[in-house]
Amino acid sequence: FRDARSILEFAASMENDVVRNYTKRIAELADIADDSTGQIAADKKWLEIFLEEQIKDSREDLDHIRQLLAGA
Repeated sequence: FRDARSILEFAASMENDVVRNYTKRIAELADIADDSTGQIAADKKWLEIFLEEQIKDSREDLDHIRQLLAGA
């Protein structure tokens, strides 16, 4: 990297990748079969909530990076 703009553009690209990957992982949770105890369903719900929070954080980071790029 030679300047702040290229660093910010790379960071924005990484955050986009995170959002795409975590969205895909949430969709893949539906393919996991539940068990009779309900434990797998509970684990899947926990993972879904965790991934949604990670997506939210990455989107907030991406918004901040875009603001920085707009001012750069």
